[in-house]
Amino acid sequence: MELTSNALMILVCAALILYYLVPRNFRWTVLLLASIVYYAGYGIRAASALVFSALLTFLCAYLMPPAKEEGQKRGGDARFYLVTGITLNLGMLLYLKYTGFLFDSLNRFFSMQLTIPDLLLPAGISYYTLQTCGYLVDVYRGKSRAETNPFKYLLFVFYFPQIAQGPIARFSRLHHQLIEGKPFRFGRFKSGAVRIAYGLFKKMLLADWLTVFRTAIFADPERYAGITIFGVVLYSLELYGNFSGGIDMMRGVSELFGVIMDENFEQPYFATSIAAFWRRWHMSLGRFFRSYVYIPLGGNRKGALRTALNTFIVFFLSGIWHGASWAYIVWGTFHGVISALSVLFSGVFLKLGTALHMKEESLFLRLFRMARTFGIISFGWYFFCVSTYEEFLLVLRCSVSSFDPSLFLEIPAGSLGTAYTPYALMTAAVALLVVIVVSVLREHGIRLSFRVSKLPLAVQFLILLLMALPVPLFAPTGVAKGFIYAAF
Repeated sequence: MELTSNALMILVCAALILYYLVPRNFRWTVLLLASIVYYAGYGIRAASALVFSALLTFLCAYLMPPAKEEGQKRGGDARFYLVTGITLNLGMLLYLKYTGFLFDSLNRFFSMQLTIPDLLLPAGISYYTLQTCGYLVDVYRGKSRAETNPFKYLLFVFYFPQIAQGPIARFSRLHHQLIEGKPFRFGRFKSGAVRIAYGLFKKMLLADWLTVFRTAIFADPERYAGITIFGVVLYSLELYGNFSGGIDMMRGVSELFGVIMDENFEQPYFATSIAAFWRRWHMSLGRFFRSYVYIPLGGNRKGALRTALNTFIVFFLSGIWHGASWAYIVWGTFHGVISALSVLFSGVFLKLGTALHMKEESLFLRLFRMARTFGIISFGWYFFCVSTYEEFLLVLRCSVSSFDPSLFLEIPAGSLGTAYTPYALMTAAVALLVVIVVSVLREHGIRLSFRVSKLPLAVQFLILLLMALPVPLFAPTGVAKGFIYAAF
């Protein structure tokens, strides 16, 4: 069920009416029912895999001897259920997501004739697998109590606003909100509606138009060699608008029910280093790897070399998590090497800055570091835009062979043709400007949604209308590609 579909809108409206009509003690059952209906759209097989993951981790946590206090040393029985649950859970993910990739790689590199199985990849499996594994670890560590009601636990796993593309939730932060039954708050309802409208704006006016131009460029890089370098820049902005827009929409939907999900983005392209970027981008995934991989490996407590190795492992695993493709593995390796080197040479960079009398608060230095970080991150996105090594070399060669921005006008604006291309470019440029302004204000602690909430109700409604109205008027028709991170 697409996030921009009429079916989802009907489901949300029906669930909202029912949610606030039933007694508070039973409101969680409305959320569970809505989540089951939402996920049923992906098919029985996909739902079966999700139920298996949920019930497996529920039973392992339920049977695990409870921890008397957080951080206590656990016995063999607790470790048995922890290892069993994580092994089977991750095993299902690895089998369904990576078997085809493994067989294809063996056929390609060793001239084997293995038959590649046609396996179903359930929607959201990469997200809910990490979420359920995190729950098991938290119960094992004594940070969360095991849920005793399997249906309440199913809601934590099934919750429809976050099942398809995150954010990856921790049990202790989300579960109690889902169960307690929130009262209706008009202010919170308005905040959710504004977030939905802004998410639609970012996705459909910025990301979808950039998708049109980026897709054309990478589909025929030799024809558009004069602007191929812009292709990866467009993808960087498209990916942010698409992913953060989708998260904003579903966080807004969740807020309508009074459930506040974690932030997943914090102006990532304003980061001045690679490490800072990954603390701002897909924050829930970063928190997961930090809590359950980086820190258990030793974090930064065992010297620079070990810290660099731990950092590399985290990014390598992140690349594998993103998808069953060599492109994602190379992408993860690229960021792992860059991040590991930054750890190893951090002292050298600090001494160099001191020797050159660089002032950390200098605006020029900050802008330079932002541009450098954006360039490195954008180069890494090349690996998301190609599927083979030959395509990568072709795109890279075309990116530096010529420069002719007028070629943008030769790209058809979807079904509207090249006659509408200037208006499409203008729409995307205005949408980008709006996103930049909002992001700059948020970077300085100014949240427009909070300021708007203080205005008269009629003015608030007018502003919301001005945000939502351009979407059906100026969004591309017949070219929207859905939500990128739902595929990961």
